Amino acid sequence: DEIPSVSIELPPEALPHLFDGVDAFGRHARVNGDAHFAETIAQLLRHLRPDLGAALSPIFGDILAHRLERGFDTAINNAQNVARNLGANILEYVREEKALVVKRGELENWNLELARLRDDLARLEKRMERISSRA
Repeated sequence: DEIPSVSIELPPEALPHLFDGVDAFGRHARVNGDAHFAETIAQLLRHLRPDLGAALSPIFGDILAHRLERGFDTAINNAQNVARNLGANILEYVREEKALVVKRGELENWNLELARLRDDLARLEKRMERISSRA
């Protein structure tokens, strides 16, 4: 029944940024409540680094916990690299191979060409109106 002084909300849109690192994930957190306390909490969240080794140490021992932590860090870094490379490859495939998406420069050139053709068409229509009114 008590109203909390500060609340932290993580919207569903933050989930894809989980593998981008704590900073990218934390930017999506919304901290509400007492302004000074909320700012302190937000600052802590920006600098928060989970210590997986300390959490695993009582279960597996210090050496194995440290190795597991390094393994998880390596796995996360590899997953980030794979996701980044996959995204770049998909984008290149969509842009270059299938031409499903046009580049910004090409779209701007097409818009300029379209505007020029509209102007030409308008001039042609006026010319034809003048010719038909003389006849």
